[in-house]
Amino acid sequence: MEIIKVKGNTYCIDTGMTYLPFYKLNNKDIILM
Repeated sequence: MEIIKVKGNTYCIDTGMTYLPFYKLNNKDIILM
């Protein structure tokens, strides 16, 4: 599993089978999309 930076504060977790996109608000809080 790895975290891929897409653009700005948008990231994607690659689990090997699927991608989980999320937006990083700060070092502690994220929003799953």
